[in-house]
Order: sequence, then C-alpha cells, then structure tokens
Amino acid sequence: LPIYQEYLSSEDRYSWYMGMRTYRGRLVALVASYKVVINFDSSYEQVRDTVDEWEGWMDTQNKGAPDGVRGGFFTSARVHWWDTNRSMLLGAYYSIGAALAVVFVVVLLATLNPLTTVYATVSVGTVLLLVIGTVLGMGWELGFLEGICFAILIGLSCDFVLHMAHAYTSADQPTRELKSRDALARMGPPVFAAAMTTLSTGLVMFGCTFVFFFQFGTILVLTMLYSILTSLFFFLPLTNAAGPTGRCCSLAPLCANGRASGGADKEASTQQARAAEPEAGQIRQSL
Repeated sequence: LPIYQEYLSSEDRYSWYMGMRTYRGRLVALVASYKVVINFDSSYEQVRDTVDEWEGWMDTQNKGAPDGVRGGFFTSARVHWWDTNRSMLLGAYYSIGAALAVVFVVVLLATLNPLTTVYATVSVGTVLLLVIGTVLGMGWELGFLEGICFAILIGLSCDFVLHMAHAYTSADQPTRELKSRDALARMGPPVFAAAMTTLSTGLVMFGCTFVFFFQFGTILVLTMLYSILTSLFFFLPLTNAAGPTGRCCSLAPLCANGRASGGADKEASTQQARAAEPEAGQIRQSL
C-alpha cells in the first residue's frame, strides 16, 4: 500500500510503472535500474570486482530488510558474457583436477609404485602451472577462449611423463641411475619425435587470423615444449636422484602374495574334492 501511494503521488509515474512487476493485480517485484561502470568488453577482473561489490551490498540490504522482501538480487546484461567466461574457467580448473586424479590412478595401476606415481603427478602439475604462468606472463587474461584451450590440451600434458614413468618402472636395471638412463634411451627418441610433430602443428596456427586458432596454437606449442622439458629434465632427474629400485615402495609383492594365496586356496580345495571322490565310491560299494 505505501508503494502504491508513492506511485500515485509521484510526478514521474512512468518510471515507477516501468519498475513495478505485478501478477493478477498484486505487486510482486520492484526493479531499480542504475548505471554501472562495466561494459561487455571490460576486463574479467573488473567485472568480477564489480559483481562482488554489488552482491555484497545486496546481501547487506537483504539482511536488514523486513520479512517478505529479503529476496533482492543484482543482475545485468553486461555480466552475462563474464558469467560464461567464469563457467569456462571453472570447467578448466575442474578438468585440471580430474586430469591429475586420473594420472595418479593410471600411473599407480601401471607401475604399482606410489613413489613413481607421486613423481609423475607432480611433473604433470608442473607442466600445467608452467603453461598457465607463461600465458599470464604474456599479458593474456584467462577468459572464454583460454578456458576452452586449457580444457582441450590438458590431456596432452600427461603423455610424455606417463611414458617415462612406465619406461623407468619396466627397466630391468639394478640401480636408479641405470634405470633412468635406460628409460631415456628407450623412450627419449620417440617422445621427442612425438613432441616435435605435435609442436609443428601448433606453429602452423600462428599464421591464422582467427584469435581462437592463434591462441590454441600458442597454448599447444607451450604444452608440448614444457611437457618434453619436464619429462626429460625434471621427472628423470627426480628418478635418477631418488627413484625407487627393486621392491622399494612397490605394491607388486602384495599383489603377487594375494594372487599366490588365492591360487593355493583353489589348489587345496581341488585336492580335497579329489580325495573325497574315492571315499564316496567306497561308501557306495559297501551299500
């Protein structure tokens, strides 16, 4: 009722009418329009700070508002694109977390060695951090296109480290130095060749006029470059200095014992069944 009275006594009734939302003759919402300092092409950080400021102000107003009118919120058509960018970045961050989790599980199943698994996971995380840091150092902003590129290229950052981890574990050498050298000798050339071929495809994209293809090619080149450098000059030095040897930190003996105990139980049950067959035959003959 006070709002309608204010509406009736106001000289600018049109503005009031445009801000009032009714349903079946009842007032259900009021819309207050304000000018904001952001635009569609404003930086991600500027829009984020403005949205946080408005949402904080709205939370304060809702806490002190009477019952029934505590559902106020802020929105603007100029933040829709920013919200899309935020969703893409969150998707990229979730992809990074999922990739690291999958790397940990896959390397653990392939090597059965938790220490090698930790080394490989740290190496993959290092590749991702180097790529993101380089992109930010180049002056790029983590926006919509960058989020798409990171979500696509995260899988490529895992390949070379995984190959080196498997080669180190499968190397039949007595010392960690020889195992690292054997892994480098067997997997170094094919990994380097794969990096060069993929990197060359990224270099071709430098001539594209579309921003997305140029950024995708840049991130692809950085991913390949840091992946090969990390696998050769970070992961292998780690294994060369403190890599597991023999049965150190290996889960293979536990798996072998479990398989052996299962086979022994099966063999024992088979022997018992065979021993019971003559006894059954003797009982039938006596009957």
